[in-house]
Amino acid sequence: MDPKFLIAAVFIGFIAGMIAMYTVKRTAGRIVRILLDNEAESPETGCEFSCFGIEEKSFTSRLLKGKTLSSLIFCEEGRWFIPPQNREKVLAVYGRSSMSVGMFVLCVVIFAIVGVISCFAFPALFERLY
Repeated sequence: MDPKFLIAAVFIGFIAGMIAMYTVKRTAGRIVRILLDNEAESPETGCEFSCFGIEEKSFTSRLLKGKTLSSLIFCEEGRWFIPPQNREKVLAVYGRSSMSVGMFVLCVVIFAIVGVISCFAFPALFERLY
């Protein structure tokens, strides 16, 4: 197998993972910040899904039922809220802001450049070793 193909596949996989992670973190962060801004601390003060400004699709439903987020935010009677005892943990995990799209694109571009350089540098190294 050509080492360039292997190296390129690894970097493409990492970039795909970065995109998926960014999307999940940004969507979850948006939901958490809406709940924090609305002071949704109980079912009475909780927010309905329409407050999030996103469509209720399977991706979002799985995200809200995921391990990390479902242990921090809860839904009762169709209203989402963050219990007061989870507030600090939510802030630690999702913070008050998220990475900007421009910064994310810059990271992906830099990582892609490193991948391209690696496709040319590592095969020469492999040839010297074998």
